[in-house]
Amino acid sequence: MAGRKQLSFQDKLNVIKDIDDGMKQIDAARKYGLSQSTVATFLKKRKQIEDTVSSNLINPKRKRLKVATNENIDAAVLKWFQEMRATNIPINGPLLCTQARKFAVMLGNETFKASNGWLMRFRDRHGITFQEVHGEKKSAPINEANEWKQEKMTDILQKYKPENVYNADEAGLFFQLLPDRTLAFKGEKCYGGKKSKQRLTVLLCANSTGTHKIQPLVIGKSLKPRCFKNVKSLPVEYKANKKAWMTSKFFSEWLLMLDKEMKKRKKKIALLIDYCTAHTSIPKLHNVEIVYFPANCTSILQPLDMGIIKCFKGYYRKRLVESILVNIENKVEDPFKTVNVKEACDIIAGSWWEVTEKLFKIVGKRPICVSWKMKLLLIVKKISQTVIFQIIKNLF
Repeated sequence: MAGRKQLSFQDKLNVIKDIDDGMKQIDAARKYGLSQSTVATFLKKRKQIEDTVSSNLINPKRKRLKVATNENIDAAVLKWFQEMRATNIPINGPLLCTQARKFAVMLGNETFKASNGWLMRFRDRHGITFQEVHGEKKSAPINEANEWKQEKMTDILQKYKPENVYNADEAGLFFQLLPDRTLAFKGEKCYGGKKSKQRLTVLLCANSTGTHKIQPLVIGKSLKPRCFKNVKSLPVEYKANKKAWMTSKFFSEWLLMLDKEMKKRKKKIALLIDYCTAHTSIPKLHNVEIVYFPANCTSILQPLDMGIIKCFKGYYRKRLVESILVNIENKVEDPFKTVNVKEACDIIAGSWWEVTEKLFKIVGKRPICVSWKMKLLLIVKKISQTVIFQIIKNLF
């Protein structure tokens, strides 16, 4: 019989996942050096284990469940700390304790002291370490990114096939803005009108091979714009708030929808996302495993940031120019009339499906190096300019 062994909550989840994937209990016990009765106990308590990890009450690497005495204060301080680190604000122990006392007063607990002992237990519960802030780390953490790719990404690819590894990222889109470059005769002066500041946020998601692209999520400022009248369906998922920003509520709802779709497809996937405030409230998921990029490395690790979003925007501008050319051909009174949100949603959907698998393959093969990133962006920039000229050439 296997000897007594204490596993972390993350390891317990891995045991449960292996059994869900078809492994027998006796084989799982041998793999992790446990007794079969211990594995059975994990399955019996799976809801408690899953809820503990998903609620972010403790660090998943901990082996025992020991929550805070004042759970409401602990939860408020943790959420505040996550938001501060998402914006790269350095937080030390005294500052964290001061904020904890403020939350305690707001929650009606004026006897809470936020002592050094509380701080040590808080850090231990949530896996928080004290690290030196490096001046160059924010701008070019190449070594950290390479380590993450070699270690974490290797582990992910051992658990998931490349087509089951997905990436999601948001992008701002000035949906009425025409390209700022054009062909012109030598010596000709080019003038443009006032640039539109009408903005949408677009969430794009696809697998690493580019064979499965998820329907875009579009966030606007108006829930029911006038152009949506009599529109029964959209080619995108649409949400709205006053600033057209991604929120934790929108992202949680989108994750649940993604989880439901993967369940229908009978797929279990890893979803790579950056760590920001809107991405910290993760609901309970069954078919989607969330994997965060390391801090400050998103710009050189995230596949969608490596030219895919840039290419998508290039196709969007191309379709925007196409619509103007059609208006000119049909002798519309105001051919340069800007698109509305409904038309923008249609163009967004068409532009996203136009992004080819070939670009995903290029991104997947590139090394983590700033110079390579710049070369790829230059290639995509060239594509975004030439596709507009190509459509004009095809008209004549």
